Amino acid sequence: MVPRVWEAKKLLQDEGAVADLEVDGGIRPSTLDRTVAAGVNTVVAGSAIFDGVDAPAARALRARLDELGSGR
Repeated sequence: MVPRVWEAKKLLQDEGAVADLEVDGGIRPSTLDRTVAAGVNTVVAGSAIFDGVDAPAARALRARLDELGSGR
């Protein structure tokens, strides 16, 4: 996922464009920090939150997003 984010970020920079970078899928506590560090500012974490299997992990994801200042 992160290499694709870098590619998208570089393309935006090369074109002088300004846009949000979003990742939809694969977001969980173990991937969040490196995804945001790569330049993503919008994340969609459907199953990490709504599958109901790991409510503490969903709360931890939300809390980490708040810490990173990227929670929307």
